[in-house]
Amino acid sequence: MMARATQRPRRRSEAVAPADAGLLRLAPRVELVLLALYHLGPEKTHSYEDIVVSAFKQFPKDFAMRGYPEFPDSSDIHVPLYKELKAAGYVVALPNKRFRLTSSGFERARARLAASGAGDAQAVARTRRATAMELKRLANTEAARRYAENRMDTVLDTDFHEFFGTSVRIDDREFRGRLNQVKEWIGFGLQDGVPEARPLDNVRKALLEKFAVELVEPRGGVER
Repeated sequence: MMARATQRPRRRSEAVAPADAGLLRLAPRVELVLLALYHLGPEKTHSYEDIVVSAFKQFPKDFAMRGYPEFPDSSDIHVPLYKELKAAGYVVALPNKRFRLTSSGFERARARLAASGAGDAQAVARTRRATAMELKRLANTEAARRYAENRMDTVLDTDFHEFFGTSVRIDDREFRGRLNQVKEWIGFGLQDGVPEARPLDNVRKALLEKFAVELVEPRGGVER
């Protein structure tokens, strides 16, 4: 009998509309940093300084320097980028303090804008294309192929890492963030009625169940 991943209580989302359903919980300021990066252009990499300026332009009351409201405060941007957003799989941190939204981060920002009535059709179309590409990648993994052939017993830990885009070398926070990112890609596919999404969610759950003891639980577990 296969070991099961530790079940943790689910936290209620901070969603204010159905477009936010199922998304990870983020502090309001962290959410604003994500939106600042989105406004710079979701398909590009951006410098830390550009993100600071974008946050100040979009949300001046939240990111102004204390005592000097006409200037941005860079100190409020660093921790959300390197901690919460990176760990959740919404942002990739690159060398030379450059950052890029992941497809999941793009989806998250788009969903928040849609919930507030500020979304646009072009952004939604780009997001769906990006999610479709990720689902296609997942469908072509060895784990997905073996699951479809009813050969889950032959799946190796290397197949787990290929599916989730993890490795034995990444830290626990990034590991959990990547698992959450894959979960959200599949979740958005389910919302949009993508046919591949349901079987891929079954593969995801089967991998978490099979490798719970040796790979998942030692890194703090995840919500399935």
